[in-house]
Amino acid sequence: MISGTVYRLQFPTAPLLLLASGGQAFASDLPPVLFEYTEEAFLTCQTEGGEAQIGEGYSTAADLNADRVPDFITDLSAVDCAGAPNVFCKDGACPVDAWLSTPDGGHTRFEIGPALSFSLTEQTDGRTQVQTSHSPETCADANVESANCAKIWDFDGTGEPTFAFAQSDADAPRSRPADLVPVEKKVAVEPDAAAQTGWSLRAVPGASPVALAFGPGNIYNVAAFCLADAPFIALRFREPPTDETLSVQFSFGGTSLTAEALHEETAGGAYIIDLTANDLAEGLAGRSTSTTISVDDIDQGTMSLEGSTRTIRTALETCYAF
Repeated sequence: MISGTVYRLQFPTAPLLLLASGGQAFASDLPPVLFEYTEEAFLTCQTEGGEAQIGEGYSTAADLNADRVPDFITDLSAVDCAGAPNVFCKDGACPVDAWLSTPDGGHTRFEIGPALSFSLTEQTDGRTQVQTSHSPETCADANVESANCAKIWDFDGTGEPTFAFAQSDADAPRSRPADLVPVEKKVAVEPDAAAQTGWSLRAVPGASPVALAFGPGNIYNVAAFCLADAPFIALRFREPPTDETLSVQFSFGGTSLTAEALHEETAGGAYIIDLTANDLAEGLAGRSTSTTISVDDIDQGTMSLEGSTRTIRTALETCYAF
């Protein structure tokens, strides 16, 4: 079994950020610089003694400058740093950043700054406008008299983004100009039962792909990936267990495999299984159509293995010999 010391040298990484987000809030097409930024946030949380997890609404895709290339908005209020809850935010205001597309195909970060919340509106010319909400203290010099005030940001692509102050009634929905069309904020949602069937392969910038499936019972998802030339399975739970080590049993028809899963705080609270210590990879990527999983002798239910052969073998092809 690989030691916990090795884990702490390697985590968090892009594959584990994908896992920490449930594979949804953190899409596979996000720019590498945004993965790096999120890794830094995870490390900041860890340094303060916390354990980071990505929640709903962390990243939102929108075309801010009408160049028909996705830009992104990130909101650190959606990164839960359990054990150090005030590491990112102060007085309810959390850092919001825009990640703007550049002509060379990359993205550059623009710091919008701490905000109580943000919303998006799509303009008639194709650009998406960002509105951030702030406390009265932030807008004291703008002569805005309301419970909260707002900054309306303009990313026209011709220079440094600018903003204008506006009133924002904390007790009522914000008013929008008549020529703007509301854009629904894109957030991660709990998948329904139909969406939880089978395995999918998720691309990860700068790393091998991750094979991902939603799990049964208290297991939110299961992921197979390579890290530092070693193969791993990671499990995330809907309600995190309290034990540092779990005994996880996978049953494939008449065959059962039991593996030890170790809690790794720098992997967003995931439990990690070293695949070099067992035959679990062969079982999950074999001919079985499903597997029944139990954790510490408590039955969690049945997980589909539809698509697992292709996705797991692809995810582990650089670090595991089947």
